[in-house]
Order: sequence, then structure tokens, then C-alpha cells
Amino acid sequence: FDWPPYRRVDETDDEIRHVRYEYAALLSMCDKYLGKVLDLMDELALWDDTMLIVCTDHGFLLGEHDWWAKVAQPFYNEVAHTPLFIWDPRLGRQRQRVNGLVQMIDLPATLLDFFDVELPGGATRLRVRSSITREMSMPQATPAGAMAAWINACSLPVPTPAFNTHWPGASANRASPTSLASRSYRSPRSWLIPSRS
Repeated sequence: FDWPPYRRVDETDDEIRHVRYEYAALLSMCDKYLGKVLDLMDELALWDDTMLIVCTDHGFLLGEHDWWAKVAQPFYNEVAHTPLFIWDPRLGRQRQRVNGLVQMIDLPATLLDFFDVELPGGATRLRVRSSITREMSMPQATPAGAMAAWINACSLPVPTPAFNTHWPGASANRASPTSLASRSYRSPRSWLIPSRS
């Protein structure tokens, strides 16, 4: 047993423990290589003019809630609450936590802001720097979901589902190319875009 499949757990306690040790080894390797990046930032004095963003797209269940991987819904904190740390040399802030919801979709706006590039097409995504400096309020709720499956809303202080809805027929099977070709798509709803106030 080398790596868990995306399904309910039916392995023995020893197999679960083995996979958790493998995962811990993977994290140790990631820590080592992140340390090399940070050492290089020191060595080349990159902290003065280089933004560093460290994040991941999702967590991974290792038997918690009797599931493997990331497929159990709603997404538990082990999957949805991911690490994110940002060094912005314009701010120079260290060891500061910001209590708010940030999504991966906010990172492109953050990078464009760093390079002083306007957001295209009137997009109004969150710039993380503005949240850190309190120039704009962070959203207190945000939609979350899985492609062509379910959508729910998470809110502070703890990301918990506010509602959960399934797209009919999409959660049991993958959409076929034929069904996708015949679908009509709408513009994003205003509640998908955080307020700038």
C-alpha cells in the first residue's frame, strides 16, 4: 500500500499509519526545499524587492473522517484550511496573522498589484496587500465548491458551510463533452466578487 485512493477508508490501522508516515516524509522534503529557497532569498538579498508567496491548493485527508484524499464533501478543514504566507517587501511586515478569508483566485490580483498592473476587465478580486494594510475589508463569507459538483458558502470565524447545493446529476458522474457543449453559461453573480468597501 503506497498511496491512498480517493475513497472511503477501508485499510487497516497499520496501513493508515504507514501512509501518514509517508506523508510526513513528503512534508519534511517540502520543508527542506522551502528552506533552500529562503536561504537563497537571504544569500541574494532578495527580501528587498521580491514577493514570496507560499501556498497550496488543498489539503489531504489521511483517514480523518474515514476518508482519503480530498473528495469528501463538505470539504473539511483538513482539506479547505490551507497554509498561505506572503512576503511583500513594500510592507515589510513579519509574523503577522490576518483573520480573513483569502482564496487562490485572489493571488493573481495580488501579483498584478505588486507589479503595478491594473486588473483586466473591471475585475474586483481581493488584493491581499489591501487586506493586510486594512485599506479594504476582507470578505466575511465566500463561495467554495468543486468543479461541476457542489457549491457552498464559508464564513468566519471558522470556515463552516452556510449552505450546500448540488448541480443536478453532476455529483455522481463526470460531465460528458456532449453535455458540456449544450450548456449555457451566465456571467458571475455579484456575490462571487468580494466588496471593496
